[in-house]
Amino acid sequence: MKIYIRYMVSLRCKANVREILKNLEIPAVIKKLGIVELKKELSSADHGVLRNSLKRHGLVLLDKDHEDLIEKVKLILDQMMAKDEVFTKSSYQEFLTENLGLSFSSLSTIFAEVSGCTMTHYIMELRIEKAKEMILYDSLTLKEVAKQLNFRNTVQLNRHFKKVTGLNPSFFQSIKKKRLSLLVKVV
Repeated sequence: MKIYIRYMVSLRCKANVREILKNLEIPAVIKKLGIVELKKELSSADHGVLRNSLKRHGLVLLDKDHEDLIEKVKLILDQMMAKDEVFTKSSYQEFLTENLGLSFSSLSTIFAEVSGCTMTHYIMELRIEKAKEMILYDSLTLKEVAKQLNFRNTVQLNRHFKKVTGLNPSFFQSIKKKRLSLLVKVV
């Protein structure tokens, strides 16, 4: 079970949450800042105690409704990316608002509060993951990858790719070439 904690933005906050969970004897793993994976379901009493303990440190345990909403948003965005749809800002904004019944502005605000990153940043990470997959497993040029993922050109793809991964797309192309050469040697 995941719980989301608002204002958990630093290593000090992370240490505080870890200590609170330890003191309350709640087995959990902190996945990222703001996201904690509990090893068991919390009773409503434990949930209240956790909420109050976090509050004393300036942290807010987010409502289940917000958690569920963000999981739905991520699922919809993941499915859109998996379908190889052209991923434009208007397409995902329209799709999310139609399917979730909230304005995109409201969704964006809740998403940022719960996940600790903007929806735009999350979508860029999805696009770059898809680019890595396409580079490694498809026979596409960087120009074709950029076009399919709705980047203006390969320069824009390179810039975002490097920003997210710390590496250039050409590095992933070299990995593919090395894999292929190893396969040829084995056969």
